[in-house]
Amino acid sequence: MSNKPDLSNRRTRAQIKPAPDEHVDPIEPPQTVQPAPGARAANKAKPAAPRDLNLQVSDEVFETIDFAKFKTKLTKRAIVEQAVLAHWAEYRQQ
Repeated sequence: MSNKPDLSNRRTRAQIKPAPDEHVDPIEPPQTVQPAPGARAANKAKPAAPRDLNLQVSDEVFETIDFAKFKTKLTKRAIVEQAVLAHWAEYRQQ
C-alpha cells in the first residue's frame, strides 16, 4: 500500500466550471459604464432607477424585519423604505 491518495476519480480542468458570480464581490456593487454625454440629457427626463440595497444588518434588525414581513405581508424592501421615510423624512431637503 502506498501513502498516496486515490486520484482516479478527480475532475479534470475541463470538467470544473466556475460559478456564474465567481469574480463578483458580494459587498461592492458592480461598476457600471458611464453613458455617453448625449445619453445623459435623455436620461434626465426619466426618474432615477431604484438602487439595490444589499445591506448587512445585525441579527436583531434582521429578526425585526422578518417579523414585520410576517405581520404586514410587505416585502423587505417596502418595510425598509417605510421605516427610513418614517424616521428620516423630516430631514430631507425640499
